[in-house]
Amino acid sequence: MSQESVDVVRRALSARRSEFEEVLDPALRLDLSERVFNPAVYEGYEGIMRWRADVADIWDSYRSEPEEFFDRDDVVVVFTRERGRAKGSGIEVDQHPTALLCRLRAGRVTEIRLYHDRERALRDAGLAE
Repeated sequence: MSQESVDVVRRALSARRSEFEEVLDPALRLDLSERVFNPAVYEGYEGIMRWRADVADIWDSYRSEPEEFFDRDDVVVVFTRERGRAKGSGIEVDQHPTALLCRLRAGRVTEIRLYHDRERALRDAGLAE
C-alpha cells in the first residue's frame, strides 16, 4: 500500500480552500454523476466550491466518512459512508455502500468519482481480485 497516496487522498477529502493547491490538481474532475439527487460533474477548484455550495443548499448536515482505503500506484479507492439530513423535510440519509475512486498525478488528486457499487469501483481502478 502506498501510504503517501492514501494520505494525500485523506487530506484531499477534507481540504479547506486554502489547502486545495497542496492536494488537488487545478484541473480536478469531481464526477458525481451516479448520485440519485442532482447528479453532476464539477471541474477545478471553482467546481469544488460550487459542489460545496450545492451541498449546503440541500443539506442541514452532510458528511462523508472514509471507512477503508485500497490503493495501487496512483489510484486509491475509498469505501465511504454518506450521511446527511435534508433541509426542509428533515429526512435522514445513511448510504453505506459507496466508494470514491481517486486518481493522482504528481502527488495531487486529479479525479474523484463516486460509485454506489464498491466492487465496480475496485474493478475500474484495477484493484479487484
